[in-house]
Amino acid sequence: MIEAWVPAIVRVVDRATPVLLACCMAACGAGSSGTGSFLVTDSAGVEVVINTAPAWREGEAWTLASQPALDIGVVEGDSAYQLFRVRDAVRLTDGRIVVANGGSYELRYYDPVGAHLKSVGRVGDGPGEFQGLDDLIVLPGDSLLVVDFGLSRVTLLDGTGALLATYSVPPPFGRFPDGTLVRQEGVGAPLTGATGDGVVRAEVAVVRYTLADETLDTLVRLPGDEIYRVVEGSGGGVGVTGYRRPFGRFRRSVVHDRWIMSADGSSYEAAVFDLNGRLTRLVRVDRPNRPVTAQDQQNYRERFLASIRDGRSRSRAERMFDGQAFPAAMPALQNLKVDGEGNLWLEEYQAAPEVQPRWALFDPQGRWLGTIDTPHGLRVTDLGSDYVLGIARDQLDTEHVRLYRLMKPPT
Repeated sequence: MIEAWVPAIVRVVDRATPVLLACCMAACGAGSSGTGSFLVTDSAGVEVVINTAPAWREGEAWTLASQPALDIGVVEGDSAYQLFRVRDAVRLTDGRIVVANGGSYELRYYDPVGAHLKSVGRVGDGPGEFQGLDDLIVLPGDSLLVVDFGLSRVTLLDGTGALLATYSVPPPFGRFPDGTLVRQEGVGAPLTGATGDGVVRAEVAVVRYTLADETLDTLVRLPGDEIYRVVEGSGGGVGVTGYRRPFGRFRRSVVHDRWIMSADGSSYEAAVFDLNGRLTRLVRVDRPNRPVTAQDQQNYRERFLASIRDGRSRSRAERMFDGQAFPAAMPALQNLKVDGEGNLWLEEYQAAPEVQPRWALFDPQGRWLGTIDTPHGLRVTDLGSDYVLGIARDQLDTEHVRLYRLMKPPT
C-alpha cells in the first residue's frame, strides 16, 4: 500500500545512468560554444546545454493573461457543465476542448468558446465504456487515445469523438509519431522483503510497444519515486506501508515528437532521450537546490498529519517523520511539459501549496528563455503556442477547466 499526501500529476519515470551522466557533466572529450549565459558542450555524442541566466531581455518575456479566456464549470445548472473528478483536458487543433470527466466516465467536447457539443462514453467494460478514465493523448487529425487504467486498455476515437477501436494493452504515458507507445513497468518490489523502516527507491523500465501489445524494446531502466517504508509486525504477520518521502525525488517525463524528456529534481536539469532510449541532450540551469530548513520540516509534517484521519495511519506517518525522512535539499523541479512549438516547460518545486507556481521555459535547443507564473491551484494539462490549459477549483471547491492566453511580444 502506498500512502501519499502529494497527488501524482502524471505517470512518472526516472533515469539511472550514473556513469554516462557523470561523463556528460564533466564534458569529457568535447568541444563547446556559448554566448555568455548559454553554453553548449558536446560530450561523447551527448549535447550538454548549461544555462546561467535567462535569454529574455526587458520587454521580451512572455506573460499569461490574468483572467481565463475560457472557463468551463458551474456549481448549478446544466449538467454538461458540472464537472467532477476531471482527470485530463486537451485542446484540439480546431479549438475544441475535450475534458475527461472521471465522475461520469465521459469525454465531454466543447467548442472554442466553451459551449457543450457532445459527450461520449459511460461506465462499463464494453466498447466505448470506461472503468478508469485517465489520460488523453491527441493524435493527428484530432483523434484521441483515451487511457483507461481501470481496464488496462486504450480506446481510439476519431476527430468527431466516434469510437474506432479498443486495444487491451498496458496504459501508455506517451506515443511516438510512428504509432508506437511508451509505458513504464515496475522492476522489483521495494515494499516486500522489508526488514525495517527507511527510504527505498523502486526501479522502473520504460518500454516501447505496439497497439497489438508487442514489446519492441526496453528503452531505459530508471529509479522511481523515493518512498519511505514503515514496517510493522514480524514473521508471517509483517505489514508494510509506503509513503512518498517528504521532499523526496520523483521523476516526471513526457513524450514529444520523437523524444522522451525527463527530470527528477535532483538538480535543475532535464534529460532528452530519442525513440531508441539513447541520451542525446542534457539541459541544465546552473543553480543549487533550495535547502530543507527546520521550518520547512515542521510545516510539511503539520500539513501531512492534518490530512490523515485514521489513527493507525497517523501513527505510521509519525514514525516516518521521527525516522529522519527529510533530505538536506528540496527537489529542484516537480513537473515538465512541452508546448506546441517544442519549448520545454519545467515547473519549479513548490514547498507548500501557497507558493507561487513558476515555470522555466527552454527553447527547442535547450536555451533558457525565462520564467512564467501560472495561477495558484491550476494543474496544467495542455500547452499550445498561445495558450495554457488546466484544471482548477474555485472557492466553493467547484471544478473548472480554464484556458489562459499566452501573450508574446512582437519579435
